[in-house]
Amino acid sequence: MKKAVSAIVLFFSVAGAAHAQVDYVGSWIGANDFRRQIERSQDNRDVGKHPKREEADATSAPVIANADAAYLDAMRTLRHEPSMTVTRRVNASMADVLAGQRVQRSSSTIQLLEACFSQHPEFRRLLAAQVGGTPDVMLGALNAGVLQRRFRHRLENYGYSADNIADVSNAFLIDAWAVVNGENVDQAMAFRGLQAELRRMLSDGQTPPPLSAETRQENTEALALLAMLVGAARHNARTPEDQASLRVGVDDIGRRMGIELRQVALTERGFVGR
Repeated sequence: MKKAVSAIVLFFSVAGAAHAQVDYVGSWIGANDFRRQIERSQDNRDVGKHPKREEADATSAPVIANADAAYLDAMRTLRHEPSMTVTRRVNASMADVLAGQRVQRSSSTIQLLEACFSQHPEFRRLLAAQVGGTPDVMLGALNAGVLQRRFRHRLENYGYSADNIADVSNAFLIDAWAVVNGENVDQAMAFRGLQAELRRMLSDGQTPPPLSAETRQENTEALALLAMLVGAARHNARTPEDQASLRVGVDDIGRRMGIELRQVALTERGFVGR
């Protein structure tokens, strides 16, 4: 069996992590509680008819409850509330790194970009061109919030949150995989697969590192901007040289995050080794 690549490990490697508990989590639990109530009402009419199943249900229920509790606890530790002060700082750092300037105080995501851009300056220039290319123009474009609103709307269409480092990381990795492999992606399927893998890992008791809300927000928003810039560059890269620069740069970012994008397939189970 081909081994799934853990999305949670990938975003831990970039940011540590940040995750907002959003409505779809409660909806999922509510739906499953309702389903279990229906099953129990049916079982009450059949008591004694299926002793082996009843015994299994009695032993598995605490395990399921514990898994749900572990998952929700982990989700709470990943939550952050957006701060405009942090957003402005992220925008300034992103404008600086896109301009090739040294960023004095930056998130680990910005540091990753600095390392990537130092090796692939054409990739940096390609992304910078998506928001004007000069420091002042780029900062104005980022502060206008258009990219952030579009990104938020896109994730909300799939039931996810732009304040959630796991969802944001998944969105970026889905786009990155498509760019590097030159393929289109069933976005809904891809999100479901990566989210299911995250849930399995968190339910198994794997927990994110403790990070401040500020650190979580910095990395979440920087990665969201990167996702939007890569998407814009993919749409606007007309020449073979630009297209090659985009693939090479995104492939390098994936590698720095801990995933060889050319060596995995994107399936209903998330990323799986080819």
